Amino acid sequence: MHTSAAALELDFTKPSIMAAKAVADTIAGQESLQRDTLMWVPERVQRFLDALPATVHTRGDRAFYDRTADSITMPPVALFSTRAYFAATLAHEAGHWTGHPDRLDRTFGKRFSDDAYAFEQLCAEMTSALLGADLDLPTSHMDDHAAFIGSWLKVLRKDSRAIMTAAAKAEAAAGYLLRTTGLDASAEPEDQIREAA
Repeated sequence: MHTSAAALELDFTKPSIMAAKAVADTIAGQESLQRDTLMWVPERVQRFLDALPATVHTRGDRAFYDRTADSITMPPVALFSTRAYFAATLAHEAGHWTGHPDRLDRTFGKRFSDDAYAFEQLCAEMTSALLGADLDLPTSHMDDHAAFIGSWLKVLRKDSRAIMTAAAKAEAAAGYLLRTTGLDASAEPEDQIREAA
């Protein structure tokens, strides 16, 4: 049976089921790729998330550390624009977690009195920034913390050493978190030396 060339011509003005399926598959693939990209985090961030020894509850729409219960509450990952922003927020809350009496025992009531909360927020924010630099976390979420700046400035104006204290406490907290998650790069060469001996 011979088929004429005219019989094989396709009419692209009429949608075909095959073409519609191809377009749908392409769109679904792009959406899946976009969703996967939004949920991707660098390997060190994933290791941090997996190894963080804190009790972390996923519920609600607020992130906070409860010192009495010694636990962190985080909203579901889906409420964040990316998984990296989730991790950056968790790093902030983990900064608070390090201040518990069973860990670094960070309290500011005596020196900073009524400004203790603001100072603790400053330490947690600086901890998050240090972890973010080490783990390659995004920092643009810090714009959301502009509300704290006024209270931080108040503390810093009252005590000229406050910024140095906050930085030292944040460095200790970030170091503690990196050590407890097994991500402390400074420990690696020393461990290698011990293994070689």
